[in-house]
Amino acid sequence: MNKITRNIKDISQKAIMALFNGEEMPLFGLKLARAVKLLNIEVPIIRMQSCDLIFLLEDGSVLHLEFQTDLKLIYLSRFLTYEGLIHEKYGQREITTIVIFAAGVKRQDFFIASDTLHYKPHTVFLDEEDGDAIIEQLEAKVANKISLNSEEINKLFFTSLMKSGIINVEEKVTRQLDIANTIEDERVRETTMLTIYGVMSKFLNPKELENLSEVFFKMDPLVKHIEKEIAKAEKKAEKRLAKEVANAKMLSKLETARKLLKTGLGLDLIANATELSLETVKGLQS
Repeated sequence: MNKITRNIKDISQKAIMALFNGEEMPLFGLKLARAVKLLNIEVPIIRMQSCDLIFLLEDGSVLHLEFQTDLKLIYLSRFLTYEGLIHEKYGQREITTIVIFAAGVKRQDFFIASDTLHYKPHTVFLDEEDGDAIIEQLEAKVANKISLNSEEINKLFFTSLMKSGIINVEEKVTRQLDIANTIEDERVRETTMLTIYGVMSKFLNPKELENLSEVFFKMDPLVKHIEKEIAKAEKKAEKRLAKEVANAKMLSKLETARKLLKTGLGLDLIANATELSLETVKGLQS
């Protein structure tokens, strides 16, 4: 069975940023400014945990997204800690935190309220969204050759995690990818597929993701995109290695020239022996 490359999380993060870098960010009815940068996800805290996603928005504010498969009030203190550390790390910016709960989690109060503290992040309960109905609507649009708008693409990311009568996750993800594969714009098509993986990776454990490997690798555009990103990384690594080798060779030549200079050998002979320029050898002599 094909396996998801270890690079795919980094690649999917880039894909998410590419999609959210549109004209606006319609997300669950909230009007948000355009994302201009995907910020560093790792926030140092005592337990060395990290936020799920943080975006710098065009208006200078920060969007903080968290994905959960269950609801515990203890999570609030963690998210509040994240916000405090984001505030400390990225300056006094307005922060919007949205916690997205997968199907199976029923709506309930999710806030901290005390005399000196009131903390209530935005919440989205995907159990209240009919994933099957949304998929059918999007499939109907695709069948009629009607392009999906940005809000519909954003909904597509989460359909497998919404309320559904389909138990098999692979079937749901396959339908998601089939719809995504009809997007005409190559960049949007590839990044949509990768974002679906990125969203699923926030909810599923490594074993469940591994079981979805074949589903993702059935999609040629997805495979080509991953291969292209890996090729870029390999080419960059090759250039870095070539530079390091060239530097090492130069250092060796310079060291040899220094030793020959101490013997009193002529500068022209040293230049020929080491393949250094005469000017370089003269510079070493001085």
